[in-house]
Amino acid sequence: MLPLGRLALGARDTKFTPDEQRTLMTLWSIARSPLIMGGDLRHLDRPTLDLLTNPEVIAVNQASYDNQPHFVADGIRVWSARVPGSKDRYLALFNTDKESGPCSFAST
Repeated sequence: MLPLGRLALGARDTKFTPDEQRTLMTLWSIARSPLIMGGDLRHLDRPTLDLLTNPEVIAVNQASYDNQPHFVADGIRVWSARVPGSKDRYLALFNTDKESGPCSFAST
């Protein structure tokens, strides 16, 4: 369940920052996990509503295929998925280190 927005029967907001919410939604989508919202839809702030209704994010979750992780090392996690009807791919990069840092990759 996605713990986004107002939680605990309206008692509190999520403890995730906007960046953490975006990361969670990205991982859930690229992994094709069920998008079950655990918050109160009546009390969403604009950024959370925009995230939950983003058509590109929904397309990754609902229509992509061949979703898989590729590289797990050095604090970087990489996922990709195929775009239906195209040779393109969706790509999600996650930094799991405590510090920010550069990320690069070579296309093949």
